[in-house]
Amino acid sequence: MKQFYPSGHSSKSITSLKKNKKNLSEQDIIELHAQFLTNGIHNIKVKNVQEGRKLVYTLLQSLQYYQKTACLTLDKTPLKKGVIDLYYQLSLTNYLNTANPNRLREFFIESCNFDFMWIEESVELVNQEWLDSFQKVMVEFNLDQHMPIIVLNSH
Repeated sequence: MKQFYPSGHSSKSITSLKKNKKNLSEQDIIELHAQFLTNGIHNIKVKNVQEGRKLVYTLLQSLQYYQKTACLTLDKTPLKKGVIDLYYQLSLTNYLNTANPNRLREFFIESCNFDFMWIEESVELVNQEWLDSFQKVMVEFNLDQHMPIIVLNSH
């Protein structure tokens, strides 16, 4: 199954939260905080998008560190106020036009002023035609060296 990893990159850490635990252990929380504070791509396996998003919101709130967060998702559930919906922003101004890959570069130059990003990886997302270009531009701009990028894998 296709997954979200830019070419030549792999996730630094894989944490599985699919266990049927009601509460995270203290060690789980420490490991997750470390991932949320470390630049790079971090893969977290979650039960579903909603549980993954709840986890991200909880950890971001507990850290109170990031000023501008962004999420790439195709899920229809609205994001919390203040979170940049990357898919909405990209589609709103036709940055996903695959006929002109430079449009994505323009987006990252003009709008990539966030300091934390998470990606809600779904079968629908990884099969998008524009995703390869998005990943290449992420690598080109070394986004993973400048911020934590959390990939929530629920499939």
